[in-house]
Amino acid sequence: MRWGGLIHAPVRPAPCSPAPPAAPLLLPAQLTVAGSVIYSYVTLLPLLFWLLLRYYEASKKLADVLCIYGYTMAVFVPISVLCVLPSNLLRWLLVLLGGGTRTLTPHTSTPPAAPRPAAAAPVPRPRPRPPPCTSPHRA
Repeated sequence: MRWGGLIHAPVRPAPCSPAPPAAPLLLPAQLTVAGSVIYSYVTLLPLLFWLLLRYYEASKKLADVLCIYGYTMAVFVPISVLCVLPSNLLRWLLVLLGGGTRTLTPHTSTPPAAPRPAAAAPVPRPRPRPPPCTSPHRA
């Protein structure tokens, strides 16, 4: 044993066989895939909903669809906090409950679409009246 440091504490030599390094919890490739899935779930799905609404001629703006979709995702904020609890069964039940709640929310939070006015038929113009007859032959 040799002495070292400022307070002359004994320094122990390193053990002969070091402990194996711990495996990483998340590999970089998995992190990339997870981020891509989440970002596409948050951006591409509302875009798809908006395109479907345009196909069916609903009068919703893209900003409206993004806002409604974002508010329906708000249910996952308390669920993500509760997922800290150490029970896997409870975590899965919370996620399923949040997904079910989120599925029902857009139907209850959007007012029904206003009926579109029917295409107005062109109003026929009245025919001009012929001038009054001032002929001497008419009695």
